[in-house]
Parts: sequence; structure tokens; C-alpha cells
Amino acid sequence: KRAMSRKFICLAMFFCPTCGNILLLDQDVEIGCHMACQTCEFKAAFTKKIMKSNELKLKTVDEIIGGKAAWAAVPKTEAMCSACGNNEAYFKTRQMRSMDEPETITFRCTQCANIWILDR
Repeated sequence: KRAMSRKFICLAMFFCPTCGNILLLDQDVEIGCHMACQTCEFKAAFTKKIMKSNELKLKTVDEIIGGKAAWAAVPKTEAMCSACGNNEAYFKTRQMRSMDEPETITFRCTQCANIWILDR
């Protein structure tokens, strides 16, 4: 019976086995770091150190609004590129928000392919 209760505590460590309320992290001088119930007197000390680490992998970023083919048949206009200073850019308009809001204009520099958005 004792082994069964020990297994229950390991599996349901976040809930009090006495009253069923959620256990909160607490720290005490006698026990140290432990889980404690706010309703009853139940306390469960940590018996071993648990560590888990995940290595984050960066995603590859796709070009916004399609690749080069998406910009092949779009009109050009005069617009100053902040990256290279070129004064000519392709542009597209899209309704990104609700219909009562103005369109969003996306520009792409003809020289350096820098993309910027004009939100009016």
C-alpha cells in the first residue's frame, strides 16, 4: 500500500491527495522548496532535482508576400528606398484590415529588393 501511495504522489504532484486542491510552490526553512496545499496542512518536499532544457531552433524566414515571381508583373512607381536610396519601386495594394480602413501598400525596391509597408 505504501508503494502505491508513493506512485500516486509522483503522478499527481500538483494536486493535494488529501483534499484535491491544487498545490502551490512554497519555501520553508525546515523543508526547503516544496509543494503545499493552501486548504489543508499537506506538504510534499522535492526528493530529486528535475531539469529539462530545450534547444531552440530558428526558423527560416520566407520572403513576405511571395517570392520573386509574385513581384514579376506588378506596376512600378516613384518611392524612395531607405536601404539604398533608389527612387523606383514595385508596389502592391492589399486590404489587410476591415473594409472601412484604407488599403496597405507594400513596396519592393527595383534595385536592392528591400521591402517596406506603407500603412495609412
